[in-house]
Amino acid sequence: MPVDNVPLLNEYKQEFVAKRIPQTLLGGPNLKLGYSAPFYVYVAQIALWFVPWVISGIFTVSTEVGGLSILLGSILTGVLVGVFVLTLQIVHVVRSFKKSSNPDRRNELTSSQQFRQLLADDDEIFFTSCCSSTTYNFVIPKLRFTPGVILRALFAGVLSGLGYWYTLPSVLNALYGSSVAATVIIYIFSWVAISCAQYPLNVGGIPPEVATFHSVDPYDIASLSRATHVFVFYAFHVVQVYITSYSTVNAVLHILFLFLPLLWLSGLFPPIDSLFLWSLEQLLVFALGGSPMATDARLLTNVILSGSVLIAVSFISSIPALVLFSACFGFLLSTDVVSVVFVLLFKFLSFCSSKFNESDVPHYGGSFSLVAVGWHIVTLAITALVAALAVNYQTQIASNSQIKIAFEILFIILAVLCKLLQDFQRVYVCFRLFRNCFYPNGFANTTGFAKRKKILDGFGYLHLSLTSMLAPLLMVFYLSSHLHDSGTVILPSFVNGLITIHAFRMVWQRSNSALLIFAVFSTIELILTSPTVALGWYETISPGGRLLLLDICIDRSFRLLDNMWFVFVTTITSYADKKQRRKSSAGLVALNILFLPLVITVIVVATAISAPIFPIFTLPLFYVAFPRPSRFWPQTPGEAPASVCSDTAYYLQMAPNLCRALSRGTYLGTYSSLGAQGSDLSSFLARSQDKTFWVQTLEQGYGYASFYVKGLELQETSCHALEATRVDDACEAAFEKPGQASCLRTNPYPFLYSLTPLDTISIDGYSDAKNSLSGIIDYPIAVKQFHSDYVKCVVWLLAHFLRKKRQRETIDIPVIPSGPFERKKAVIITQPSSMGPEAIKKEPVDVRAKSELSFESLEDVLSSQENGVKLNSLKPSRRSARPAPSPSLGSLASILTNNEETAFVSSKAAKERKSCSSAKSTNLPGTVPDSDDDLWDLDSELSDSGFGLSSADARKKTTNDVGGKLPQSNGHLNFSTGWGEIPVSDRDLEPYKQLFDKSWYLHVTSSIDDKSGAGWEEDELMMTCRKLALASYYIIFVQSVPGRDPDLVGASHLCKVYLDNIPWSPGLDWLRQRPDLHQLVVEAHRSGTSYVGSSSLRVSCRFDVISLPSRYAIKMMYDRVVMGTVESAGEEAYDEMVTSLQEYDSDWFIGVEGSRGWEVAVSKGVSSLFSLSYDSNKGEYSSRMLLRRKVETHVTRLSSAAVRGIWSNLSWELLYATNDDEERYSIQAQKDLLRNLTTQAADPPLGYPIYSSPPIYESTLPLPRPSFLEFFQKK
Repeated sequence: MPVDNVPLLNEYKQEFVAKRIPQTLLGGPNLKLGYSAPFYVYVAQIALWFVPWVISGIFTVSTEVGGLSILLGSILTGVLVGVFVLTLQIVHVVRSFKKSSNPDRRNELTSSQQFRQLLADDDEIFFTSCCSSTTYNFVIPKLRFTPGVILRALFAGVLSGLGYWYTLPSVLNALYGSSVAATVIIYIFSWVAISCAQYPLNVGGIPPEVATFHSVDPYDIASLSRATHVFVFYAFHVVQVYITSYSTVNAVLHILFLFLPLLWLSGLFPPIDSLFLWSLEQLLVFALGGSPMATDARLLTNVILSGSVLIAVSFISSIPALVLFSACFGFLLSTDVVSVVFVLLFKFLSFCSSKFNESDVPHYGGSFSLVAVGWHIVTLAITALVAALAVNYQTQIASNSQIKIAFEILFIILAVLCKLLQDFQRVYVCFRLFRNCFYPNGFANTTGFAKRKKILDGFGYLHLSLTSMLAPLLMVFYLSSHLHDSGTVILPSFVNGLITIHAFRMVWQRSNSALLIFAVFSTIELILTSPTVALGWYETISPGGRLLLLDICIDRSFRLLDNMWFVFVTTITSYADKKQRRKSSAGLVALNILFLPLVITVIVVATAISAPIFPIFTLPLFYVAFPRPSRFWPQTPGEAPASVCSDTAYYLQMAPNLCRALSRGTYLGTYSSLGAQGSDLSSFLARSQDKTFWVQTLEQGYGYASFYVKGLELQETSCHALEATRVDDACEAAFEKPGQASCLRTNPYPFLYSLTPLDTISIDGYSDAKNSLSGIIDYPIAVKQFHSDYVKCVVWLLAHFLRKKRQRETIDIPVIPSGPFERKKAVIITQPSSMGPEAIKKEPVDVRAKSELSFESLEDVLSSQENGVKLNSLKPSRRSARPAPSPSLGSLASILTNNEETAFVSSKAAKERKSCSSAKSTNLPGTVPDSDDDLWDLDSELSDSGFGLSSADARKKTTNDVGGKLPQSNGHLNFSTGWGEIPVSDRDLEPYKQLFDKSWYLHVTSSIDDKSGAGWEEDELMMTCRKLALASYYIIFVQSVPGRDPDLVGASHLCKVYLDNIPWSPGLDWLRQRPDLHQLVVEAHRSGTSYVGSSSLRVSCRFDVISLPSRYAIKMMYDRVVMGTVESAGEEAYDEMVTSLQEYDSDWFIGVEGSRGWEVAVSKGVSSLFSLSYDSNKGEYSSRMLLRRKVETHVTRLSSAAVRGIWSNLSWELLYATNDDEERYSIQAQKDLLRNLTTQAADPPLGYPIYSSPPIYESTLPLPRPSFLEFFQKK
């Protein structure tokens, strides 16, 4: 869509904003409703707006004419206004009480009015009278935060009382030389400003402010913002009373006071919460030498700790004590001491109250290991030693100017060297113009890339040793010997304590910035050694004051350059980029050139107050946004819920690894910059395959850093894809073109691009492979083999479930009497009448199989299929019987037969079974006869087996064929009642008996029963596995197939089974309704995985268990076809198949992409994942395979000015103009500034990242990771 057709603001939003502007200007009165309202609604609002002015005017006249004292008039004005505001809110309480006591008067509207109000488009309100509750609630809304009533009344009283004094005509005459015109104009417009600030306090509402920090304000703090701004002007007026030299400043501020309504409308003045946090952050960084903090709680705690140290320093009267104290505490405050405070505090609270859990420490970094603690202790000791030596020899060192000059030259050399070491590790050098010759030419050759990176790591460790130890210690030595002159310094002193703490803390908290500051400081000092150079005002400042001043100036200089670049790029690209060019673009560029001094003023003001530059609608129309904290957004990072989806798990798994790599690059210098550690910490964009990470540095100190990671959507929109493609192009040009020599390559996007490629790293993640399954899932030979593989997978899963049950010693297995798929077993008959219950429990039962039945081999089955014989026509073959090995005591068979609840067959049941056996069978004492001739005689076997009845009912069974039921035994082998009702008869299963491979069963059972060394013969376990495996096969691949012909199973049915979208059949309902069977297969599947303890994963896979064997079999079919071994699958050794299944069970998650199980597997870091899907639009089956490995990730740095500017416009558009049009201009793709990606990366609810992490704290020292603080907590 052409950008001229994209609206800046929709028509209906234009009308909405037009109604909001008067409200913002006047402080809240809604004088332009969107529907018809009676006149008294407007009159009431206007009257409330004038009440404070009228009260003040009465006492103003009394003072000027009647001689009332100023103090008394001010007090009376404040008290009356405060009582008035309090009364208005008390009326709400009284009305609410009357409504609750009289239910008939709760609704004053008629039924027709209620209906019209329900259908109104603009939240229409029906007013019945001027005194109705509806009118009162509209004009004076009830406060949401009840304790705020007293606070509002107090604010209102103080505001009016001081306003009375501030605008007295006698006071104004004294300021402006008895000018009547000036006095009248200033008085009128001053009270207009005061009334605009007073109205939100009077009525309890919050005016729609352009400067909005919180999207939701539950405590109504925003209504106090205007009053706070007015109090700042009052404060200067009060100071002028005691310091008369401020009279000129006070007169200027009185004139500026008149424009407060316009300043509030412009959004330049920050809300009170943003102003408070911004002030604390500026105080911490530039006065106390610290760093921006990750959360509000950490910021407040750090300011309190630093302020306490500053107060203590202010009372020290000795220079050596001041230096030693400041050096030690400056180092301690630069570390993650806030985390230690929170841990100790929560440990104490958890000891005092059970409501607090010491393991759930908020705002906790956890970045100190035991080795790190030792490192910090040693560093602290060395720091104290260096400071002590310097103080001890201060006189000799200070008197020798050559030592001072040598230190200053050394600081300059170290700054240059560190800058070179940083650039050598990045892909671009010389202001990102040329490619670094030292950087690897491409990562296609992983060996060469790794070797070159090791060389660059050498530069990094040299940088680490300089910035983390050598340079800070040299700066400590210099400060200890030259910061204070013993002949001129006056102690104790608050100012001297402030500059001392700032200097000593800065060298550790922000080593790179401190080194640049010292280099600039040294350069100026060397220049001042020339007798012809003089900087009068600069030379009067102490060395500590100069360092503090340079700290502020250097920080603002970097911010100024970034802001100028942002304004330049926004202006140029608005016309140069044809896709961004609007009809007004040329005119806007001309206006910026014509009013260049005004544009420069905007840039300078924004830089001076550390505020973002606000491009209105992201057009080249620039204004100053209100100041904010460094992290920009009000919520604690990660607190606002992200737009979570199935792709969130990929970011959740990779985010800690990415932060760990960024912290490593920080201490090596790859991502560090001299002078970029002040109030403007770096932001990064990392690109890994199709994943885009947005990383903000929230906090940084000695040995630690805090990162905030957000993941952007993988399902790219057109705008997202356009900007992501530009990012990929920039990274490819920087990292992935090995053809040309590195030294001859330049950056194709050198200036007009907000993104600077830095480095390529390898982090632990997932490689993503998506392949079409054409020729795989529909390969005829593979599909034929699938039927046998499915049954084998079922048997394997069941056997492993029983092994797990054996380990827990809680095995329940059903007894299946003789049927068409089992040999009659030798069972020892015990007379129950001769034994008591205790004896029965202890009496062992030995189960022996006289002979066994073997089916045709898989090769024979497949050859018969290839010759035209269908699966349901295959017949079993017999082989010679062999004796079965006796199970060992530790085998599963022995556990089955030695269970406490051992099953016995009564003598009556034995006689019945004996009478039903073949006459030619050999009868052994106490055994059931065996017969081979009638093995597959379904009629006789079904009539004899008691199939479907419990063991008790089997003694009374009739000769009727009751179908496929498993018997319920009163002994040790029994399942729940529902298991005995499999809705499949033995006649249905008989054609598919050859799918059950007894040799496979014996191999599986022998491989898991280590003590027996061999598989079990035809016992109850085999009967159970055979029955359940064939029944599940019949239900899924026969009943659910049209015509009940398994030969018709193809790619479509396999995909449906895999996705658990099996066509309905009666047996399928039964299978889904067996919770025990579900749990059985789930346990078998999860037994070998690393995430076995995840209950959420088990629940999510509850309905996957039906198709789980199918998924294993499909994955096996996929592997065989890809490897080209499908034709020889029938000859595959059992050990190979067991190995594959064990690998699937332990190392793979084979499931549905996007399911809860898939998400948990990714977040837990399962090594491999496989899924299958079908694209109905393309008619194509495809697979997705994720393999956990080291993934190449490109790290780039973002322009902070561009990010802040786009976010400022987003905040204004959505929170004030409510311009939520998904096709608005400000969200369209802008490849140079990455406007769409930046909008997505905003904190919810304004942005829509799919992943948002809490603050992630990482060590910036090459030390082990185990947390000392967590260890301390456990202790």
